[in-house]
Amino acid sequence: MLADVTDSTHFFWELAQAGKSNPKALFDTSCIYSKNMEDIFNMMKRPKDGIISYLGNTMGDGFILIGKHGHGANHIRRDAPRVLKLAKYVKQECDQRLSQAKQKISNVLERYGAPRELPEMETKISLHHGYIVTIMKSRRFFGDTVNYCARVASASFKNWNDGIVLTKDFLNIIPFTLRNKVTTKEKVEITIPYPTKKA
Repeated sequence: MLADVTDSTHFFWELAQAGKSNPKALFDTSCIYSKNMEDIFNMMKRPKDGIISYLGNTMGDGFILIGKHGHGANHIRRDAPRVLKLAKYVKQECDQRLSQAKQKISNVLERYGAPRELPEMETKISLHHGYIVTIMKSRRFFGDTVNYCARVASASFKNWNDGIVLTKDFLNIIPFTLRNKVTTKEKVEITIPYPTKKA
């Protein structure tokens, strides 16, 4: 499972603009955001519904959550209902925490007299079955699976953030009773421009 936060780059760009006139506002709001992400990380470290998780930072404010080592097709078939339930829980919990953090940050900026139009942040999640290289000492994850999962997520969530994306490899393994409930979509390559500094 790979999760990423939508519009986080744009969000920090807005905070940086506010910080130009009031550096204290940038410091305080960045602390609120970082504390919120740390709370999310700590929440994900706890086992849920019998699934032991390994957590690693992959993209600054992104994270990857995987089950036990050695999970192959048979394990995925058996655990698919719990994995999908966990993914839904992660999405709902993280989105709620991100919304609360945004509101706190907006209030701080108002108090400092540096209001900004902050973008909505939501969690986008994709599930993929593949190989991954894990260095447990540093809790880092490498491999094409991470990159592929990230590309699928970024391409799939441009205009649709309320679901969980299953890659074809993962979808082909889960039981038919679950597979029939999934809406299939063709992956569309989308380039999302980062905010640029205005001249």
